[in-house]
Amino acid sequence: MHIIENILVSDDILERKFACQLSACKGACCWEGDLGAPLKEEELPILDHLKDILWDDLTEKSKVTLKDAKPYKYYAGLEGFGTELNRDGSCVF
Repeated sequence: MHIIENILVSDDILERKFACQLSACKGACCWEGDLGAPLKEEELPILDHLKDILWDDLTEKSKVTLKDAKPYKYYAGLEGFGTELNRDGSCVF
């Protein structure tokens, strides 16, 4: 266990792989934060490609957000890239 800013954090956070399970969280990681899901630079072209593939399944508000934008942006708070968010804070995906 680790203590980070007075919060007890399990070793699992550092040792296990993470993947979104959208059916369970409904985008809560983005709704409850101010940043999109963290991304590695090598994931950016994959998201560019997926944007086109997933377009018909996106919500109308996500289509408006992504019409002239990339599906990711640089967040100073992350010191890196994260998924783009809709105006209401929900993840575009």
